Amino acid sequence: MFDMINPAPGTLPLVVGVTTLPSRIHSMRPMLDSLLAQTHPPDRVLLGLPHLSLREARPYEQPAWLADYAPMLHVVPCAQDWGPGTKLLACLEHLPEPCVLVIADDDMYYRPFFLAQLYRYQSYDRHSSFSYCTYRYGPIDVAQGADGFSFYSPNLAGVADFAQAALRSPQVRQVDDLWISAFLQSRGIEVQSLRHLVPDQGNVYATSHLLNQLHQVSGDLGRGQAMREGTRFLLEQGLLGRRAQAEALLRKAARRALALMALMARA
Repeated sequence: MFDMINPAPGTLPLVVGVTTLPSRIHSMRPMLDSLLAQTHPPDRVLLGLPHLSLREARPYEQPAWLADYAPMLHVVPCAQDWGPGTKLLACLEHLPEPCVLVIADDDMYYRPFFLAQLYRYQSYDRHSSFSYCTYRYGPIDVAQGADGFSFYSPNLAGVADFAQAALRSPQVRQVDDLWISAFLQSRGIEVQSLRHLVPDQGNVYATSHLLNQLHQVSGDLGRGQAMREGTRFLLEQGLLGRRAQAEALLRKAARRALALMALMARA
């Protein structure tokens, strides 16, 4: 544990977790600058850097200018690369307890209210998590990490064990939004949208660069395929909790019944 910058008395510390790739680490400054410019700046930003990037098969070269962001920025070296989920998993052993944790993407320039509203709602409702963009995918309510994803840190108990089971699937590993949301759902933590708080109903960010983005990946690890196969894996492994499992079985039975009815109508 490192020394935290002391938050105001009686408040929860605010920590932001991010990660990057060797090809993108030199392009992170706009994202870091946007965090410094927040109306509620973070007490700490944790940058998780694996010793070796599995996606790019090479180590990281840390730019000297990272030191310009001290003491806010703390680099967390980690022996394992968990893919984009490194932004969450690398933080776990370095969080003050309790705190508000927000994970964010390294290729975004966030609007000044981004952290303040996430922190406000997360501090008030500690039985939920929040994002500026959520959507339903099959049996899972998913928060989109690019739009911020907040947690009350005690709610993350058990997430490392969940990840160990879930990330055996390369498709699940590719879509951290999916498996992190699935973990929360399995623990009864609701994911809520703050979309209504965006003044112009636009994005809470501007894209700062287009280097090696996940949506550019195709084939079995492309986002669409990864979401489909990842959801199937989570269901098959029983990682979504009993309610989600039951809902998925009911939908499957309903589809079969509809297909049977259509077949009988044609007979």
